[in-house]
Amino acid sequence: MCLVSSFAFAQHTTGLSCDGSTLIDVRGRQIHNFSFSSDCLEALQQVRTSRGRFCDRSVMMNVQGERLADYTFSSDCKEALSSASNNRYGISCNGRDLLDRNGRTIQSFTFSSDCQTAIQEITSSRGLYCNNSDLNDVRFGLVHRFTFSSDCRVSRETAARTGRFCDGADLHDATGNLLRRFTFSADCRKALNNF
Repeated sequence: MCLVSSFAFAQHTTGLSCDGSTLIDVRGRQIHNFSFSSDCLEALQQVRTSRGRFCDRSVMMNVQGERLADYTFSSDCKEALSSASNNRYGISCNGRDLLDRNGRTIQSFTFSSDCQTAIQEITSSRGLYCNNSDLNDVRFGLVHRFTFSSDCRVSRETAARTGRFCDGADLHDATGNLLRRFTFSADCRKALNNF
C-alpha cells in the first residue's frame, strides 16, 4: 500500500513514474531504463529532492534522460545530488571540478578539497569564491585577479557583506567594476566602512 501511495505522489509532483525498471513521463514516454525496479523508485525520490536530477549508478542524468556528468563511484553521484539540492545555485563537485546544475564544468581546482571549499564560500558569500588569487562569481566567472590568495579571501568576505571590495587603493563593486581610485589603500578601506 505504501508503494502505491509513493508512486502516486511521485507522479503527481514530478510527472514521472516507474514501469518496472523503466522511468517514464506522463505520456508514457521512456526516460531511462534501470537495472532494477528499485533503482527506478530511488530515482523518483532523487528527482523530487534534487531539482529534476537522478543517478543511475555513477551517472547523473536529468528528467529528459540526458547524461549530465560521470562520476567515479555511484556514491559520488549521490553526494553531488545532495550537495546540489542543498544550495540555491544547484552546484556540485565532481572530484576537483565545480559543476553547474547541468553538469558543465564551471571551474577546475588543484584539489578536490578546494572544490568543496568553493561550494562553502559560494553558499555563504552570495555566489563568490576564490581559486587561488582569482575572485570568481559562480554565475559570471572571473571578477578580479589579486596578487595574493589571502587578498582574494578577505575581499570575497568584504564583497559578500558590502557589495564592494578594495584591491590596494582601488575600490571595486562585487562584479569587479572599478568604482574609484583612491590615493592610498587606507582611504579605500575607510570608504568601505561607509557602506
